[in-house]
Amino acid sequence: MSGIFGLWRLDGSPTNPAVDEELSRRLAHRGPDGAGLWRSASISLGHRMLRSTPESAREVQPLASADERVVVTADVRLDNREELIAALGLQRSPGDSLSDSELVLASYRSWGERSVERWVGDFAVAIWDAGERRLFCARDPFGVKPFYYHYAPGRLFAFASEIEALLALPEIPRELDDFEIARHLHVPLGGDASTTYYAHVRRLLPAHALEVTERALETRRHWSLDPSRELVLHDEAEYAEALRESFVEAVRCRLRSDAPVASMLSGGIDSASIACVAADLLERAGRPPLQALSAVYPRVPESDERGYIDDVLSGHRIVPHFLEADVVDPIADIDRVNRLIGGANWGGNLYLNWLLYGIASDAGSRVVLDGFDGDTTVSHGTGLLSELAMTGRWFELARTSVAFSRRTGRPVLSDLVSLVRLGIRHPARDSALTALLRRLRGSPAESPPQERGRASANRHRLLNPEFAGRFERRVVADPNPPVTEREFHLRKLNGLALFEGIGWLEACGAGRGVDVRLPFCDARLVELCLSFPPDQKLRRGWTRYAMRLAMGGYLPPSIQWRQGKTSLYAGWTRAWRTSQNGRIEALLERPTPSVTRYLDPARVLELHRRSLAGQTDYSEGAALWRALSLALWLSSRDDGLVDHGG
Repeated sequence: MSGIFGLWRLDGSPTNPAVDEELSRRLAHRGPDGAGLWRSASISLGHRMLRSTPESAREVQPLASADERVVVTADVRLDNREELIAALGLQRSPGDSLSDSELVLASYRSWGERSVERWVGDFAVAIWDAGERRLFCARDPFGVKPFYYHYAPGRLFAFASEIEALLALPEIPRELDDFEIARHLHVPLGGDASTTYYAHVRRLLPAHALEVTERALETRRHWSLDPSRELVLHDEAEYAEALRESFVEAVRCRLRSDAPVASMLSGGIDSASIACVAADLLERAGRPPLQALSAVYPRVPESDERGYIDDVLSGHRIVPHFLEADVVDPIADIDRVNRLIGGANWGGNLYLNWLLYGIASDAGSRVVLDGFDGDTTVSHGTGLLSELAMTGRWFELARTSVAFSRRTGRPVLSDLVSLVRLGIRHPARDSALTALLRRLRGSPAESPPQERGRASANRHRLLNPEFAGRFERRVVADPNPPVTEREFHLRKLNGLALFEGIGWLEACGAGRGVDVRLPFCDARLVELCLSFPPDQKLRRGWTRYAMRLAMGGYLPPSIQWRQGKTSLYAGWTRAWRTSQNGRIEALLERPTPSVTRYLDPARVLELHRRSLAGQTDYSEGAALWRALSLALWLSSRDDGLVDHGG
């Protein structure tokens, strides 16, 4: 995690040193180890440095070639360093270690814009090419490193790691984007995922590159998943070994640090797998032990995973750090978090990451491994059941459903009836398929089926009626719903929820001075998991079967073969109900104009009071949090006085 920014005055006017300094100041938390500026006529590039890898110890950015024809500013960690060094024919003196930015510069000079296709790792890069008079920018396949920009044709192109930095420029209006706010409030809109909460600020999409010249701006995709590729191996043991090898490499690449490494640790398969593999690799290398970060709920047993966590700790060399999450205020630091994000967030448990990353920083760590959304990378495989139904493979469907029911305790008859109806109705409706797959997964993070049916009504009644009317009319059903397990898997991997969640975690890490690294967002691992046949994901009734098998010898059996997850909802509601200080009541009783533009404060307040009294269900709680998080963000912005562009 570092910070980058830059300006190109396309009209030829000179850059303003005071503006550059202000952008650098706003990103200071991202780079406590140094600041750099490069300026030439109408162009300036800047960098804030966090030294989180051994190779960055003497790194200085922005980095210019000897003739200053190419200049790089980058937030980057390259995982295929040796491969690049060999391909570029670079020579190193003993003890000298090339920085990742030097590899970016050298590869661009050798291969031009195609160099981005050779980079493996996480990166947000901007390269000024003086000879071509162009600025080339690129972002890693899953958007782990942030990149926001403003473009005014013929006048200005500006970019930064955070929206808050861009808003220092007086040329950028602070007009809000109603479309993005509607999407936050869970109005199911499609459209352009590059939008932000600000109408004049966009984000470069993951796996995309951007080229700016004095005349135009163009974007292109530089990497994509291949849904047609299917890996064919001999047996389940070979699939598990392939997954194990790829996963261990994804973790190993993210351990590059001179400081102690920390890792999130709950009782789930994802975080526990990362922690166990990381602890083993660190011990083998003779490095300091892993620092484990765990949220526990001693006062809410139904949300507490301390037993599973202890199973991991007992088998590995790990230093534990615990946060009693049921007694902390979920919104104590929400204004700071939302400023880092550049808008509201609908991740109700994001405060846990914020607090645990802070514990890691206090313990001296500069790197935190996070198992975010391993479910999406590996896939539960329950899409296989709908695939069997919609392709009329009834005998295989019955056999697979019975095995699944035995593992999960689900009523096989009702599930089979639903699946057969789905198959008969084929082609499927997206909403029916998605609801069925969620029900089959049985994840506690999802609301119960009877509550989900009320989600749309709950959402709609909390909104300002005029605003709701404008956007509810624009909801369009998906014309190409997924049918096969692989199609459903691909849809999730390309989904907005994954994109948004990654950005929130990175921003929280930036605010705490730690580099958040996500092994499950390793492009090589994702490609492998998508290529697995569906019967290696759901097999013998076990979801995520290949991952479970792959982690044998690393995970304690209690986690390796556990079914389902512990719901944190009860823990969250307990913390929420016992930590109120009157801020929500005051906000909704005296709402700002921005809040009333989008929400019906009286109805939100009524639902909030019911929530405090324990009278709301999961669906109502989810809708309430989206509304409250938006209201909190809006109220913190200039006292609600914003330019809405008419």
